[in-house]
Amino acid sequence: MKLSPVQQTVIDMMRAGWALKSCDGYSPRSWLSKVEHGSLKTKTVKSPTIVKLIKLKLIECERAFPISTWRLTERGE
Repeated sequence: MKLSPVQQTVIDMMRAGWALKSCDGYSPRSWLSKVEHGSLKTKTVKSPTIVKLIKLKLIECERAFPISTWRLTERGE
């Protein structure tokens, strides 16, 4: 399966320990985050990227509402 560069970056960052989270509501948004050297680093992720990774069964919801936390599936690892 061939992923887009953005999709592959999200998977690679999750493999490196970044957490993928999303929030629905009036202003839906998604992001990757990781604490490095005592500071929080974040990177915005567009919703279509998450939708595609779900459809490919590379990520699944670990915890939902109010903020969803996503994890890699066996296929995504």
